[in-house]
Amino acid sequence: TVSNIIMICVDSLRRDRLHFYGYPMNTTPFLSKYFNDCYKFNAVSPSTWTPSVMASVFSSLYPWEHKVLKDKEGQLVERYNVSSAALLLFKDYHKVCITSNPWLHPMFNLPKDFDEIEYVSDSWCGDSLNQTLLNTIKKLKTNNNLFFLHYMDVHEPYDKEFKDRVNIDLLKEIHKDYLNEDLKESEEKKQWSLMEENIYYLSSIFKVDHFISNTLSIL
Repeated sequence: TVSNIIMICVDSLRRDRLHFYGYPMNTTPFLSKYFNDCYKFNAVSPSTWTPSVMASVFSSLYPWEHKVLKDKEGQLVERYNVSSAALLLFKDYHKVCITSNPWLHPMFNLPKDFDEIEYVSDSWCGDSLNQTLLNTIKKLKTNNNLFFLHYMDVHEPYDKEFKDRVNIDLLKEIHKDYLNEDLKESEEKKQWSLMEENIYYLSSIFKVDHFISNTLSIL
């Protein structure tokens, strides 16, 4: 029998914009269907910077312990050189990382202890990740696989493909505190800028929810 484990990371995804965590608009129609049947964990990110966060995820160490930090210019102080404790638990699995995040490029040695790292450099679109996943599955010879997928669709620049799914009237009601209809005319541009940013951000969440649905159908 085939036994696959999939770990999904969605870059820049806000908990407070997810329907199953209380956001009034259902931005995740696929994931919301399974939320009540899942275990939920409340966790706090150890950093705002991808290399430090991912190093902590895989090593179970804090940033000051694994030392994957950035200098004043925002550059990586040192490469990741710690065993991935989380992955060592799956020693009998063939471990594959598929990502389009530049900080997870093999040149940075992060993440460590994967058997394969597929870096999708042509696009931040989840469709390219899913196609790479499909191609990888076709060539695998083992039945026990662990896949780590890192989606970038919710990161800027936001995608507009699913913007028609965003309920504008509901959006205005949800955020009426700072999208106030009584703003002065001189502030209308600022008001629309906030609306536009919310629309495209939510559109990106709808999109990645769609891609995750496709991912699970592949597996």
